[in-house]
Amino acid sequence: MKLIAIRCLLSLAALMVAAMPVRAQSLRDEAMAAATRALAAMQSYQKNGGWVSAYSLGQGIFWGENLPVTDDFITVQYPATPATAGIFLRAGTVLKEERWIEVARQAHAALRQLQSPEGGFPHEGPPAKGHAGHGSFDDGVTTGAL
Repeated sequence: MKLIAIRCLLSLAALMVAAMPVRAQSLRDEAMAAATRALAAMQSYQKNGGWVSAYSLGQGIFWGENLPVTDDFITVQYPATPATAGIFLRAGTVLKEERWIEVARQAHAALRQLQSPEGGFPHEGPPAKGHAGHGSFDDGVTTGAL
C-alpha cells in the first residue's frame, strides 16, 4: 500500500514539475500583456514628448504642478516626465522593443528643449517654446530630470 502511495505521489510530483514551465510561460505572457497595455495607455497621454503631473480620463484636462495646463505643457518635476521616460527606456531594453525606447527618446528631446542655458530645468513648460530662462532645484526638479 505504501509503495502505491509513493508511486502516486511521485507521479503527481512529475506531473506538477512538467506543468511548471507551461505555467511559468503563461505567467510571463500575462505579465507581458499587462505591461504592454500599461505602456500603451501611458504613451497615449504623452504630449509634446512628455507628460503632465495628472490627467482626467476622457475629459482632456491636464494638470501641471498645481493648476490645469494647456496640452502643450509637460511637467519636468519628478516623477512626471523623467520617471515615465525611464520606465519606457527600461521596458524597451528589457522587452527588446524599439518602440518603447523611441518614446523615451521623445521625452529626452522634450526635456532638452526646456533645459536652461545654465543646465537647469523649470517645473513645467511647453517644449516647443524652448527653455523658460530659469531652472529650479526646488522639489528636485533639475536633479530629477538628470
